[in-house]
Amino acid sequence: MANPEIPQETFQFSLDCSLAQDAQTIFDRSNLTPTEAITMFYQCTVMAGQLPFSDSQLSQAKALTDLQRAAKNRPIDDLNDPARRQAWLDNPDYDY
Repeated sequence: MANPEIPQETFQFSLDCSLAQDAQTIFDRSNLTPTEAITMFYQCTVMAGQLPFSDSQLSQAKALTDLQRAAKNRPIDDLNDPARRQAWLDNPDYDY
């Protein structure tokens, strides 16, 4: 909760709806409000004296997120059983 003795700044901005929803899902898992998450970002930026991540880290994170989205609805084979694993390996449909 904001300290009433510290002056507060109000921001208004627009985001891509999909980005906002994806971020909200992460905030919910972390029990954070968007305001708390943005405040944490600002605090990390000030403590680091720069953005708390690099362009390459952002690109890697985006690539991972894109891959996770693409794989989300793909069927997953349970390969814990040796016989099922061997059947999967022997199936030419799974050769890439």
